[in-house]
Amino acid sequence: MFHRLFTKGRLVPACAIVLLGLLVYSNTFKAPFELDDKRVISESRTIKDLSYFGFNAPHELYQDNGTMAKELDSLRRRYAGFFSFALNYRVHGLDVTGYHIVNLVIHLSNALLVFALLLVIFRTPYFPPERDTARENLTALFCALIFVCHPVQTQAVTYIVQRFTSLAALFYLLSLVFYLVARTSGAGRARYVLYAGSMVSAVLAMETKESAFTLPITVALCEFFFFKGKRAMVIAWLLPVFLAMPALLLTIAGGIGHSLKLANPQGIPKMDYLFTQFRVIVTYLRLMFPPVVQNFDYDYPVFHSFFDNEVFLSFLFLLSLAAGAVYLFFYTRRAGPTKELRLVSLGIAWFFVTLSVESGIIPINDVIFEHRMYLPSVGIIVALVASVLVIRDKVRGKMLLIERAIIPGLAVFVLILAGAAYARNSVWQDEVKLWEDTVSKSSGKARPHYNLGLAYFKHNRIPEAIDEFKFVVSKVDFDDAYYNLGLSYFVTGNLGEAIKAYQAALRSNPEYMNAHSNLGVAYAQSGDFERAAGEFRFVLKHKPDDGDARSNLNIVCKKLGDRREICKTGM
Repeated sequence: MFHRLFTKGRLVPACAIVLLGLLVYSNTFKAPFELDDKRVISESRTIKDLSYFGFNAPHELYQDNGTMAKELDSLRRRYAGFFSFALNYRVHGLDVTGYHIVNLVIHLSNALLVFALLLVIFRTPYFPPERDTARENLTALFCALIFVCHPVQTQAVTYIVQRFTSLAALFYLLSLVFYLVARTSGAGRARYVLYAGSMVSAVLAMETKESAFTLPITVALCEFFFFKGKRAMVIAWLLPVFLAMPALLLTIAGGIGHSLKLANPQGIPKMDYLFTQFRVIVTYLRLMFPPVVQNFDYDYPVFHSFFDNEVFLSFLFLLSLAAGAVYLFFYTRRAGPTKELRLVSLGIAWFFVTLSVESGIIPINDVIFEHRMYLPSVGIIVALVASVLVIRDKVRGKMLLIERAIIPGLAVFVLILAGAAYARNSVWQDEVKLWEDTVSKSSGKARPHYNLGLAYFKHNRIPEAIDEFKFVVSKVDFDDAYYNLGLSYFVTGNLGEAIKAYQAALRSNPEYMNAHSNLGVAYAQSGDFERAAGEFRFVLKHKPDDGDARSNLNIVCKKLGDRREICKTGM
């Protein structure tokens, strides 16, 4: 039971985990909404009305192809995550501090669950009954400390919308811990309550993010690695977990594969995505040790051949890593070898399994994002800590200096990671700083330049915003970039360039109402009232209730004397 995991002697390590996490993320509470935060939170309609989460939600809106239908579709696929944002909005409105507090609480809870997960694994039948409690605590503590303060986690915590990732991990870990505690408990009602809790948590994980698809496989791995018993009994324990998979597969089929216009304009073929992921996974491992050159929005090359040197060598490296995990599993079946090597094997397997949905054959958005390492990182951390402590055992009594240096070395490593994470979080405090950092690392990619342009415009750095938007339109035909370029020129009084930019936006998207309205204003200010009236009439045709367009049309028609044909009707 849980009270046995967090005994009095383990409360101090648990408090240390929480305190370190609070320190690392203490500078994030005012970090503004960024990128998808705006789409999912500040500009969303669904999270601002709890009626969309009830049984009588207006599902008929699924039938149209508008923005609202897309929001409802996303809500249906990630119900638990969106519901958490809806509750946040009900309490905090659009105050970012409340959202960051919730994200941090989730992250700290996950770190404690990592701690508990290791402790309960040590209680499984694989490990001997005469346990070394101090060693178990040490292993669990360092795994949790590294998890809570590793810089690679910052995107999943500080980037508010990636609560989908951290919340899915919370339910994922909770389900696994419940399951393992139930499996290691004696017969009784509590055992079945825990098992039911595991099933409920599994469903919530699957209703938060599609990557939770791997949970049944991870549960099966733990059964295979740490338990012994009759096959029928094992199947009885696992069957309900696997029964949840078909429903999730239907969710994934409708949810994975959407590409962002700036990130993947043409879409990436499945095999190209897979080839690229071999290289991406190696990059993820590199980000673990050492976590340098982190980037919010990578400009990552897409590889088209398995036999490209970088792809093939990455594949061989990953294959050797997987083979090492298999070898360690069979090696630890003998009586003599150190039992903790089984944790190294599990950690590597965990890494590959939990990463498989987002780094497999199904193309999703961009090929790489750091938040995708949030849950897979647990496996790498467990493998690292277990390996280091096994080395400590091997040199005990033989190499005294190394033996004594290992624990302090791990502690120093944790402090270095904490400092790096705090520094990385400082970049998120200011949107200009964040996007300048991203552009410096992804200088050829349109999306970082576009978002930097928006940040410059917001902070009244108009000439710099113009440069960024001009770069974007030189790379992609993007209506919003043309529109904001026109807006920037308009602010500076350059009506000629503003008109050209608005016209370019309309060539890209003829139904762009804001571009029509602003083009009308630019025409009017340049004295071309006839064309201005035409733009305002077009807006009113599609949006009859647009008060600004009607008011502007009245003004330009007065300039024209109300006698022109364009002013005779529709006013």
